[in-house]
Amino acid sequence: MSFVHLHNHSDFSLLDGTMKVTAMVERAAELGQSAIALTDHGWMAGSVKLVVACRKHEITPIMGAEVYVATQEDAHEKANGPGDMYHLTLLCQNRTGYMNLVRLTSDASKWGFFHKPRIDLNQLEKYSDGIIMLSGCIGAELPQRIVHQRPVKKLIERYLRVFGDRFFIELMVHGATGGIDHVRIDNDDGEILMEEHELNDELVHIARRYSIPIVATNDAHYLGRENGEGQDSIMCMNTGSYKAEPNRLKFPGVEHGEFEFFIKSEEEMRAVSNADWWDEACRTSAVIAATVDPDALPLSDEIILPDFKVPINDPGFKIWLRTGMIL
Repeated sequence: MSFVHLHNHSDFSLLDGTMKVTAMVERAAELGQSAIALTDHGWMAGSVKLVVACRKHEITPIMGAEVYVATQEDAHEKANGPGDMYHLTLLCQNRTGYMNLVRLTSDASKWGFFHKPRIDLNQLEKYSDGIIMLSGCIGAELPQRIVHQRPVKKLIERYLRVFGDRFFIELMVHGATGGIDHVRIDNDDGEILMEEHELNDELVHIARRYSIPIVATNDAHYLGRENGEGQDSIMCMNTGSYKAEPNRLKFPGVEHGEFEFFIKSEEEMRAVSNADWWDEACRTSAVIAATVDPDALPLSDEIILPDFKVPINDPGFKIWLRTGMIL
């Protein structure tokens, strides 16, 4: 098989993804795929379940996260609102990458949390070793710069400087109805700024210009097409909306009863586009998976605890002791 799903959300992406990690792995194994990635929003809580399930089915676990990147230079600065951030797909290539992504996602919740757990590009640069970066979904910075006709050269050059051959342009194809792509970006007046196929053409052009490999993903949030309706209900719970509301947040295609964000077979993935670059993008997914160390998270019975130094000489700690809060 020459396709691997590298962008997937389990039920650890709270009120967004609906797949159980074990079911996702079982599905990948049934399809004869050699590996499967888990890229939940903002954290890595499902990593151990992923590794255990993948070992049972003898496929490679690819731990990762779809992180939130602050639009500000420093993630310590407050976000202006819930949408004031970009998405980015990060995958652990080896043990070092796992430790670095754990550090990034932990810091995102401890120090960068404004509406969502956020990192910034400076942090990403500092802890980039062992991490594979995909350019992200339509909500990532590179696609957003393309859609809004802003320069991309410095951003691309920075990604390449930090990640080198571990940076890939991510491409998604999610179908169309009535000649209009399911995925599109509208402006405040409801005018379509760019459809998914137009964005993909621009991304491929950039990839060719800078000699960056392209890779296909499907941004899976539910196990099969039949599970899409349930995921849509979960989104209503997430946003406090009724399904009958016309302008509520929903996945592209839902209004037409079409559900494409699931774990597809290789044949299904290849069939979604006849673009001359799509087969190449599908093949690259397996190439990436082949570079991942299947033992990036070695599991054992050993209990590993942090080496915490008790601050016995700290004045504040001594006051805390005297108050009787701990004995």
